[in-house]
Amino acid sequence: MAIKEGIRTGGRSARVQESVHAAVRALLQEQARDSLTVPLIASRAGVTP
Repeated sequence: MAIKEGIRTGGRSARVQESVHAAVRALLQEQARDSLTVPLIASRAGVTP
């Protein structure tokens, strides 16, 4: 099996990361940074904590 070089740009991991980043940005507009928690972010992003 050949090893692919470079960075993987798609897939589930990329979708999860993007949804988490979007959730953090949205939550930061609604509340203070120190009130954000992993479960809160995960819930907003639709992913498991």
